[in-house]
Amino acid sequence: MTGAMVRLTAGDAAVEVDPTAGGRLTSWRVGDLELLGARGALPEEYGCYPMAPWPGRLRGNRVSFDGRVRALRVNYQGWAMHGTVLSRRLQVVESTADRLLLQGDLGPEWPWAGEIRLVWHLRPDSFHSQLTVSADSDSFPAELGWHPWFRRRLSRGEDLRWHLNARAVLENDAEGLPTGRRLDPTSLEGPFDHAFDVPDGRTEIIWPGALHLSAECDAQWVVVFDELEDVVCLEPQTAPPDGLGPGAPIVRPGHPREANVTWTWAAT
Repeated sequence: MTGAMVRLTAGDAAVEVDPTAGGRLTSWRVGDLELLGARGALPEEYGCYPMAPWPGRLRGNRVSFDGRVRALRVNYQGWAMHGTVLSRRLQVVESTADRLLLQGDLGPEWPWAGEIRLVWHLRPDSFHSQLTVSADSDSFPAELGWHPWFRRRLSRGEDLRWHLNARAVLENDAEGLPTGRRLDPTSLEGPFDHAFDVPDGRTEIIWPGALHLSAECDAQWVVVFDELEDVVCLEPQTAPPDGLGPGAPIVRPGHPREANVTWTWAAT
């Protein structure tokens, strides 16, 4: 099955998914509240999209594996950023009123043949996503994540606030990539463009007077980007930026890499 924009509904919640742009959400409404915003019109700058087979940036725009160094295509502000699928067309495999399954290949920019499967499942008070990367023949390293651009201000209520039960935040170098040094989360003041180690995988997002949104992920990293006036990114992911180095999980034929996140909400 192929097609244009797909709309999912459950209760008073609705989302719109664009299969031609990485299966991203272009709209996410709870009642009369639109949650998603945009920095701009580029694929990296709007909606909520999957990041695979890596989230964030990679040092030197390259990946080293199995004794070889492979250069990756630069796609945004001088970086190979947020994987290879965020602007690729995905195929609609299954579609119901509240659930959508998409799949597609990782594209020619990725040195190994592989596939992504993306599930969006909407319920009246929650929204679940599952992201899976699998290898066709040769093994390769992979990490996963989601990149939502939330509006700082909704149509009512106060500005967005966020909270993490983080045990550490990673120090950034001059390029904005982690140095490997772990800091006390209370030792830094925002604005942030940092990776937080969150053991319970939970993010609290509150628009006082409007909505309380909780994200629960089976991965322990959350990247917070709140430097802009109108949008805030709180990105659940399986690794911090530059995460495909030594020790990265390896996807092998028959042994995919999977991550899950569920957002739940209630009025405030």
